Amino acid sequence: ALMYCGIILACVGLSMTLAARTAPSVFPMQWRGDARFGDHPTGILLMVFLLPVAVMWGRPNEVLHALFSRWWRVAARTTRLSEFVLGERSIVDEGEWTLRRMPWLPVLAPRLWMPTDVIERVFNEFDAVDEARAGPVPGALPTHEYYVQLQCAIDAALAQNQPQVTFTLGSGGNFRVPTVDTVPVVPGRIMLVQVDGHGRPVNSRYDYEAADDVDLRDAAEREGRVLPPPAPESSYRDRRFRREHYTVVYVPPGLRARMCGVLAMGWLAVAVLSSSTLVLSLIIGRRAYARMSNLPMHDMYALSIGLLVLLIVAVLVFRLATFLHNVAANSRAEWTRELRRRAVLAWTAAWKAALTAAVFFGAVPAVYGLVVEVYFVVLLRHMAASPEVE
Repeated sequence: ALMYCGIILACVGLSMTLAARTAPSVFPMQWRGDARFGDHPTGILLMVFLLPVAVMWGRPNEVLHALFSRWWRVAARTTRLSEFVLGERSIVDEGEWTLRRMPWLPVLAPRLWMPTDVIERVFNEFDAVDEARAGPVPGALPTHEYYVQLQCAIDAALAQNQPQVTFTLGSGGNFRVPTVDTVPVVPGRIMLVQVDGHGRPVNSRYDYEAADDVDLRDAAEREGRVLPPPAPESSYRDRRFRREHYTVVYVPPGLRARMCGVLAMGWLAVAVLSSSTLVLSLIIGRRAYARMSNLPMHDMYALSIGLLVLLIVAVLVFRLATFLHNVAANSRAEWTRELRRRAVLAWTAAWKAALTAAVFFGAVPAVYGLVVEVYFVVLLRHMAASPEVE
């Protein structure tokens, strides 16, 4: 309870404080229990019909997913934890940049102004693989030899294209980490284990694979290696080490500080997004509410209107950006086919919407009015016009 309370206070409380300090004229919010939007239940109709349709059409979860996916990718690359956080290996994270004329100057945000494309091209064209990651497969080299040969290829490429900078590999190390969240936790065992150039633990006290396998354990004891105790038996779950549950990834130095940086950047993204959405929704909604009604201001309606406007704008921008990205990625013929397909879909949706509107707002009221006119109004008029029967 204390942990969740601290998380809520740190995330929500600081975000709202940031919003209040950023736009002091917007707060405090005006909540009036006796206020109404108009003489008719427009607010209820808005909440019941318009907002669900807008959310169903806009699918804001796609926009948020795309936004936060890109932000997490930026945070992971900034802290050199692309493989550790995202599972995507980036050779740029496995080294450090240096300026030849100023080797003492730290290089900040190297992806923005350093020739990272040269490093990635050399890495993609490199034939050998790291044995610690790939295992004993053909063409695999121990990590040290792998880095030495890759470093020579990188130095040659930089000397030819960008001689003013250098890129040095191997500032961190390879660690064995879980690949799934359902790995059984054994008391006394650690999850992050540093491995050598062949993928085996550097310290035999963390060689859980050999400890849980009888044959490997006997061989290690004959070699004089000190192994940890085997995993305790459990009646409901097998706690023994399974190689398929683990993988080897690169971890730069200062992992805890970098993970704190990733979490701080994630909190910053949530705080900025939530506070800016709240402030902009209130500003837009209040202006729209003032134009739509002469009644006293009610921020519940203003916030709903502002969120609806922001949702429409965000969805339109997201769809346009996705469309332009697909156009740039595809050829002209594919782009023409995609444009034609989208035009057909848009035309189909338009005439279906028009037909639905004509039926529900034209035909159905007309039939309903005709039925009421024939069976009720005409009879009532006839009864009113006819003399009373004594």
